[in-house]
Amino acid sequence: MLASEYTNVLVAVIMVTSFLYEFSNRFRLYLKFLLYYSMVMMCSVMAIPLIIWRPRDVRNTLLGAAELKATTSLPYGLLQGRAGQLLWPHPHADTSWPLIASFMLIATFPLRSLNLLLGLEWEVHGQEHITVDRAAIVVANHQSSLDFLGMVYMWPMFYKITAIAKKELFYAMPFGLTAWLCGTRFIDRRNPDRAKASMNAALAYVKEEKVKLWVFPEGTRSMSDEMLPFKKGAFHLAVEGQLPILPIVYSSYRGFLSHPLKIFNPGHVIVTCLPPISTKGMTKEDMPKLMEDVRAQMMEVYRKTSTQVHHPRPLAEEVKKQR
Repeated sequence: MLASEYTNVLVAVIMVTSFLYEFSNRFRLYLKFLLYYSMVMMCSVMAIPLIIWRPRDVRNTLLGAAELKATTSLPYGLLQGRAGQLLWPHPHADTSWPLIASFMLIATFPLRSLNLLLGLEWEVHGQEHITVDRAAIVVANHQSSLDFLGMVYMWPMFYKITAIAKKELFYAMPFGLTAWLCGTRFIDRRNPDRAKASMNAALAYVKEEKVKLWVFPEGTRSMSDEMLPFKKGAFHLAVEGQLPILPIVYSSYRGFLSHPLKIFNPGHVIVTCLPPISTKGMTKEDMPKLMEDVRAQMMEVYRKTSTQVHHPRPLAEEVKKQR
């Protein structure tokens, strides 16, 4: 009798949830972000025991991303890119990695279906520009916390990459600890001296280990028509280290995501990897023009690709319905 009552309650909850998901934009947005953050935290907890013995190693990002690229089927994720090669002999991996990667498939199981559950489709252009094994500074536009899914989707293509993040993210446990174990460089923006020392240490590590460093030069999220003015940090590192800049451009999310309107529909995102921009021979005096040129190139691609995406349920149509 009791089991039957629980079954009835479960059926009722599922029916109500399905109804609200279909007809309430607000409920759909909150539910999707709840699923997103919950799955990221869950996978962080499951990944920590597998990577804690190799702390601060950027290769840990490959293990965490090994199956995030697979949205609907296991074979696709296993056979695509360098992440899939972790299950077989890898030129950059030791013999223990295939076993660890196998366990990571289990640890990251919730993430394997995350893009499918959120209704997100990622399309990467210019992959050949980021697969070269070299030190570089990656700069990307920043629109939402969803950018993280795009980053992890591309991590296997980069092979060795780390990121700059604000110090506050480290305390978002357990995600912060996992990010630290994967080599993320946390910057204390409230303390200029510490921030500068952290940036210099990151530059030395990038050059020595031939790692790519991902930076959001806008400094904060923005979903406006124009990218925010770029901050100097990433470009200072590139010029100081004489490292190439690799611009990454996410197409606009505005066709499927709106926080003010509480709408999060299925969406298609085009991520464009532009050719590297050399900084050889440049000095600090060249930085303003360099920043302007890079931003102009990225804005051109941003406008172009934002018109090429195809959303199953365009946000503009949702807005018309609400009126």
